[in-house]
Amino acid sequence: MKFKRGEILVLVTLVGVILLLFFLLGGVGYVYRTVDGWITAWRYRNNPPSEAVFVPQQGVENGAPGFPQFATQAPAVETEGFLPTIAAAETTPVEVLPARVLLQGVTYTDQHGKWNYCAPANLVMALSYWGVEMTREEAAAGLKPYEEDKNVNPGEMVDFVVANTNLRALLRMGGTVNLLKQLTAAGYPVLVETGVVIRDVSTGQLNWAGHYMLVVGYDDANEEFITRDSYYSPPDYPLDFPVSYTELRDQWRGFNGAFLVLFPAEHEGHLWSVLGGYADEQYAMQQAFQHALDELQALSGEDQFLAAYNYAETLLAMGDAASAASAFDEAFRLYADLDPAQRPWRILWYRAAPYDAYYRMARYHDVINLATTTIESTPKPYLEESWTWRGMAYAALGETEKARADFEQALAYHAGCAPALAGLAQLP
Repeated sequence: MKFKRGEILVLVTLVGVILLLFFLLGGVGYVYRTVDGWITAWRYRNNPPSEAVFVPQQGVENGAPGFPQFATQAPAVETEGFLPTIAAAETTPVEVLPARVLLQGVTYTDQHGKWNYCAPANLVMALSYWGVEMTREEAAAGLKPYEEDKNVNPGEMVDFVVANTNLRALLRMGGTVNLLKQLTAAGYPVLVETGVVIRDVSTGQLNWAGHYMLVVGYDDANEEFITRDSYYSPPDYPLDFPVSYTELRDQWRGFNGAFLVLFPAEHEGHLWSVLGGYADEQYAMQQAFQHALDELQALSGEDQFLAAYNYAETLLAMGDAASAASAFDEAFRLYADLDPAQRPWRILWYRAAPYDAYYRMARYHDVINLATTTIESTPKPYLEESWTWRGMAYAALGETEKARADFEQALAYHAGCAPALAGLAQLP
């Protein structure tokens, strides 16, 4: 079959246009991302993470009680406060607050065009307020060296700030709406980690996920906080993105009221006076404990599960690993009773405290089963925490080669992961 000259010209032009579009859209990378997205969505549909349920065995076998049988007072555990230069009893929080506050000087940064960039994007916004200019890519290089790492926890952000800037960072749990107002009114933006329901890019479905936002003010007239949200970006959304007091409080439940404040060293005394009792880490834990206990008795469904998780996590932070492990058993029972559509199935991506509690109680098989459930129900299990904890449990059981493989997998997903490196170094 012979082609006429004109037909050949049309064919060459068509091929050229296709190639041009191919490269304009990102070439091989675009094709890879598109196909990878299709495969990931298919895996989610055929192996829904919400249907995977962890059933603790060792706690049940040992007759461990659930949280309703625990005492309603927090354990008396002494903990060292963070830079305790001012005792909590000597602090005087601001009692009369202005009706509206909006802090200026934050350089807005969005998270778009990158995968799971809300942590580096929000951190560089917080840094910019104090005059530290950094790109989100520079922050991500330290926070999540593997591009598709699914989580940056607040402790990693603290370490990054201390190691890479001249600022200090304070992390506490059990925050309240009034405390956020106190801090912003005193001139401190606050990073909060929340659980939000957003559309999953892989499946198109609405799911619960962790998300950071930077609180830069509030408005009592509208009963809402003013935030810089890296996801809800201008011009489609207002720069002063509003979140109602009630909505933020409910979203905050997903992360036990955790909040992070950056500050220059010379502001230490002033910040402590604003924090009041929260200057003492033990005080913050006690507030978190009481709040979780109150919510356990008042809430139901997904919210009660999150309250149970918070309760257990706080017990662990206070040093009561035995009660924490039992409380996590009860939390996972509540999780199993939820409708799969209501399960916050990503929670182990962000909050690894159950591994820690079970490991401290030598419940190594439960650590392994929980980690395996999490890993196998995630199409892309880029979760260095789960791999590390499973490796530690295998090592404790003397299964050296399995432990080594898990530690190496954790390091493949997060180069320099200190717990994985330590675990690997201790293997025979």
